[in-house]
Amino acid sequence: TTVRWDFLPAVTETAVTRLPALADASVTHAWAGLYEMTPDHNPVIGGLGVDGLFAIAGFSGHGFQHAPAAGRILADVIVGRDPGLD
Repeated sequence: TTVRWDFLPAVTETAVTRLPALADASVTHAWAGLYEMTPDHNPVIGGLGVDGLFAIAGFSGHGFQHAPAAGRILADVIVGRDPGLD
């Protein structure tokens, strides 16, 4: 819930090693947030028991990586197709 500024030097060093042009860059702001996950560490994809209400959440920081596949699964569920996955 708070920014860990003490972590910045290590991140900066690694970033500049991988992309030297970043050596002239500066950090202007930062943010922190909660890590969302379900109790069983599996995402929720599907209906929530209210007609027309669906959820796609709980990816524990991997949502961007899984978005294309998860979106397709939810689309199949919404239109009544079997997504082929449990």
